[in-house]
Amino acid sequence: MSSTAGQLTTLQLLRKQLSLPKLLFHLLFWGAHWATFAYGWWKQVSDPRLAPLNTTLSWSIWISRGADLVLSWDTTLILLPACRTIVRFIRPKIKWLPLDENVWFHRQVAYALLLFTIVHTAGHYVNFYTIERTQVRPLKAIDIHYKEPGGITGHIMLLCMLLMYTTTHVRIRRQSFETFCSTMSSSFVRAKPQTLALPDGRILFFGVFGAGRDTQPGAENHPVVFYFPGIPSTHDEAHMMHNAALERGLQVVALDRPGYAGSTPQPGRQFLDWPSDVQAIADRFSITLFAIIGVSGGGPYALACLRSLPKDRLTGVALCGSVYPVSFGLAGMKFLNQLLLRTAPWVPSLLAWIVDYTQSSVARDEEHPEVYVNKMMELMKSIPAADRVIFYDNIGGYRDAIVASSREALKPGGQTFAQEYALLGSDWGYKIEEIQDADRLVIWHGTEDIHVPIAMAEKASQLLPNAELRRLEGDGHVGPILRGAEILDVIKGRLERSTQ
Repeated sequence: MSSTAGQLTTLQLLRKQLSLPKLLFHLLFWGAHWATFAYGWWKQVSDPRLAPLNTTLSWSIWISRGADLVLSWDTTLILLPACRTIVRFIRPKIKWLPLDENVWFHRQVAYALLLFTIVHTAGHYVNFYTIERTQVRPLKAIDIHYKEPGGITGHIMLLCMLLMYTTTHVRIRRQSFETFCSTMSSSFVRAKPQTLALPDGRILFFGVFGAGRDTQPGAENHPVVFYFPGIPSTHDEAHMMHNAALERGLQVVALDRPGYAGSTPQPGRQFLDWPSDVQAIADRFSITLFAIIGVSGGGPYALACLRSLPKDRLTGVALCGSVYPVSFGLAGMKFLNQLLLRTAPWVPSLLAWIVDYTQSSVARDEEHPEVYVNKMMELMKSIPAADRVIFYDNIGGYRDAIVASSREALKPGGQTFAQEYALLGSDWGYKIEEIQDADRLVIWHGTEDIHVPIAMAEKASQLLPNAELRRLEGDGHVGPILRGAEILDVIKGRLERSTQ
């Protein structure tokens, strides 16, 4: 048994289906279905008003009515995955059921629809034949099928049921994947990629969100906030900040670091090379004052700017779940992250090859985009529930943004991913305690973060006593970035004070 990227072997699929949560689900799901079917059957049989019909049609009307009641229930149930508020409410209360797997749940309902549609349709075909044979009504079965309102509407409903089932088939989902995603996530619109030629000839890609979206940075004198995405990611990640920035009249300019998306790779680069790129784009568009948001792996670049750029231009820095030097200690960090930080500096080429083979090859597969999403879904199963719910429920547009941005970041290959982890795991070229004017810094960090444990943020706060640390109780790694309104309020206040 072999598997391709993003697919499971037969044995793995079998183990998933025989897990305790899945077995409990099937017991309750199918038990409820057959109980509903039995109730519909009993209701038809026991109703004295229907005695003549029961006498004439007997078992065929009983099974058709039982199946009809089940189908009425299933056509409502199939919409449950779209009811995010309800699912978000019940998921923490019923953790032993696989309610996170909405695609799988949708497929189980589709199987039930297929089964009971067959039962319901078969029962009615027998009913129509019996009516013709007994001449309860002077009609032929074919007339009942295609000339009577009941038969016509019944066939329309049959078509609807079959469409509900067939659209869960993997080939249909693949063909309509982009349409389905854009319909279910209509608020996500990719920013227009823009470019800047840097002094050394490299090209820097970026996108503009918030006020003056897709215009050039600094247009109409909107205050500018530079956004540094995580790893691996591109400017599309900043979509999560768009609405909050728009409401506050702020322009968020998200920058693609060298090697990501269309930005020219920069072999041998260091964290302290980045501030000059930021200053170049600020100078090019005559942005005299700006602030910075650094998210996750973008945090060290934000700190490098805080160390290198003058206070009269960089008015404030916000860190959201930022990474910190490995010297701060990795206790409590997810094992995979520890492994990447420890090994990347020594074998970056091997890591680049592994990422290209397992991730980039899937990201480049334009014919089967759902495979990359499924891979992301699998990865999310190993993170804390607080983060997993945000991804599955697409809270704040997080799933849309992170899928689009990470896919674009990985398409060129795994070289930049490996380069960035090698930088994170090595000496940074500067020390946190060297940073002056740390009163410009505010740190948002979740207490349940296993990608970057809160202890690392607390260590940074101790080394920078003038900085502010905001502990987010119960939040994981993703939670801080969803506080866009709070973060931008702080940043806007600092930008306004600097202009007074």
